[in-house]
Amino acid sequence: MRAVTRILAATDFSPAAERAMRRAALIAKRLGAELHLLHVVHPLHLYPGQEIDAGPLDEAALAAAGERLGPLADRLAEHYAIPTRAVWRIGRAYSRIAEYARDATADLVVVGAHGENTLLRLVLGSTTQRLLGARSGPTLIVRNAAVVPYRRVLAAVDFRAGSRATLDWVRRVADEARVDAVHVLDPAIGLRLPAEQREPLNAEMRGIAQSLMDSLLADTPGERAGHVETGHPSARLLELAQDWRCDLIAVGRRGQGGIEEFLLGSVCKAVAQAADCDVLVTDADAPA
Repeated sequence: MRAVTRILAATDFSPAAERAMRRAALIAKRLGAELHLLHVVHPLHLYPGQEIDAGPLDEAALAAAGERLGPLADRLAEHYAIPTRAVWRIGRAYSRIAEYARDATADLVVVGAHGENTLLRLVLGSTTQRLLGARSGPTLIVRNAAVVPYRRVLAAVDFRAGSRATLDWVRRVADEARVDAVHVLDPAIGLRLPAEQREPLNAEMRGIAQSLMDSLLADTPGERAGHVETGHPSARLLELAQDWRCDLIAVGRRGQGGIEEFLLGSVCKAVAQAADCDVLVTDADAPA
């Protein structure tokens, strides 16, 4: 695994964003990485019906953000003994986060699932969902109330190159956790076949999937187990995560690839939106 040197945490100063910053700091300490804290000021000219000169007010908001963010970075640096950097920008939150992550070559972006400010909050379906579309690198969506080392992780795998990358990222952010790798077979695949052919096909597919799972996990360190399940992928993943009381789900999203990408993207989006725990979104097509 390549080293993680830089982690970016986005904040709107809400309690949820504070948890995201502390989670990012915890990971940065374990990996020996630098933590960048970013706050994005929403410019007044983006509000409908605005007829005043927004320039001076935007500059004042930027200055206030810097005065507030700097001490936060200092406290995290002292508490976690990590190097930190405070950065503030103006613009649309998701685009500025993606832009800064790219320019700073951040290995991981960490955001809160919900904020309290109705205009700036990181809410799935708006800023966070748009960020997932604008950024191609790993993104951790923080929802857990407690910021403690992860104990149990569900990692969704499909046996392509990105599955190895997903497991490697899980070990980076949750090195002490038990990892349950899960592949879900969709029963809809065989519905067009005659009934007498479905069971043999399902048995064959399960056998192939189990063999691929064993191979995938053969050199995976730590406590881990592989599971081949049947059902609607996103619903089954969420059900298992709840049954196992997982505090992290890792799921890959696929790049541009027609209907297959759309279906994989739907699973990723559904899990990220509906999970009760943190969600790590990786690139399913990326090498480790």
